[in-house]
Amino acid sequence: MGPLKLITNIILFLLCSTFISSAFAIPIKTAAFGNINYAHVDGFVQTPKGGSFGTTNMGRPDFDELDIAHDKFYSFGLEVTVCDYFGLLEYSHFDPHGSTILTQELITHSQLIPAGHSFDMNLEFDWYALGIGKNFFWNQTWTVSPQILLSWVKYHYEFQAPPIESARNFSLIGANIGLKLAHYFTPQLSADVKALIPLPLSNIHIIDVNAGLGLDIASSSHVTVIPRLAIGWLQLEYKDEQPIPNYIRYRASPYGSFELKVLFD
Repeated sequence: MGPLKLITNIILFLLCSTFISSAFAIPIKTAAFGNINYAHVDGFVQTPKGGSFGTTNMGRPDFDELDIAHDKFYSFGLEVTVCDYFGLLEYSHFDPHGSTILTQELITHSQLIPAGHSFDMNLEFDWYALGIGKNFFWNQTWTVSPQILLSWVKYHYEFQAPPIESARNFSLIGANIGLKLAHYFTPQLSADVKALIPLPLSNIHIIDVNAGLGLDIASSSHVTVIPRLAIGWLQLEYKDEQPIPNYIRYRASPYGSFELKVLFD
């Protein structure tokens, strides 16, 4: 499912759930959200061919040698709450890219690029997440929300070092548990901390921890707009079981985030 198709499905679902809630008096809340993030990043892409020795340098190419110091990434999705239970569908896109003149020779994906040669690299991560959880309320000002999340990540790596070029694509599946702790200082102003850590069920590990401030702005009796500012730390890491493994790390440390959520109830 591509991003445009996902957006279309989210809009259709919002319309359907609003109709069902009003027609059958079912307490359904739906929210569409999106965020844009700017981060200081580091990482590397170790890419052998067939797991064979001599087909890649260890931990290269890395972001430093490609002058990739910052990156922008974004997410958007849908959240549905019925009573105190919620479901979540989210898409995130990362695409760090950079270029350099190599100061030392590089072997990647069984290609040798000599020192002094130009090298351009592009990475893409398309992360689709599906989660379920429950909200627990305490003292009218605190909310604790545990969740479990299933992830599907489409990975793409390509480089050009004319006349040499190559590309690598694969998909990854993983699982996480998450926790959100929120406190309302007033009915409108809140602070929260979110943490997402991997379950040891696969070789892809995603960690995301952030803290933010949100403001509930009621635009009508059934629509609330919630802007949120946050700062966080994120790492996506994958290492397979080949003799010489594919080993990928993308780290945003720290990142700043602006999120906008529109809540329908």
